Amino acid sequence: MKLGLAVHPEIGTPAAGSPWHLVFAEDLPDICAAHGRDCVERRAEQLTFYRTRRGGRPVNLLRLVLRIVQIWRLNSVARTYPDIVLHGEWPLCPACLVPARIYRAAGTALIALGAVNIVAVVLMVAAHIRPPAWLVFAIFPGWLPLGLLVSMSLFRGGETFVRARIAPDLRAADIVSHPRFDEAVATAPRS
Repeated sequence: MKLGLAVHPEIGTPAAGSPWHLVFAEDLPDICAAHGRDCVERRAEQLTFYRTRRGGRPVNLLRLVLRIVQIWRLNSVARTYPDIVLHGEWPLCPACLVPARIYRAAGTALIALGAVNIVAVVLMVAAHIRPPAWLVFAIFPGWLPLGLLVSMSLFRGGETFVRARIAPDLRAADIVSHPRFDEAVATAPRS
């Protein structure tokens, strides 16, 4: 489903090198875009995108790692922050909220587990006890950086309620949506 976009009214047109902040031109209906059910909650979230020749593509773990590798190899990419930020108040159904809670809980547990490992190694070193090799490997490369990247992707998964792509001219967003959501958008009164 293609939905019109506009520049965020409070932020305006960005300066050179700053990301574009966009909003939907029309309000979204009270139907969940992913499942087509009635919404029980509206949540203000931001979707982030990298700009490509084919338009805005969502920031995900693989694209972020590739950007970091390109910077490390001194390629043409000079930054890792997103090029486009889509602000929206997303209608959510119960089927959207449960996985979001699970992803956030798993990400929090992974961070806590890594913090406990670090505290254990520091206490063992402070007590002049040599930590076992598996505990050191659990911290690096296990938790840092791999565990943090997985944790970041879990948190991002808990915040992503709809999949979208931005058109190259930044005037429309192509949302992967349920037919009931498409019908609600088509029949909604235009302002």
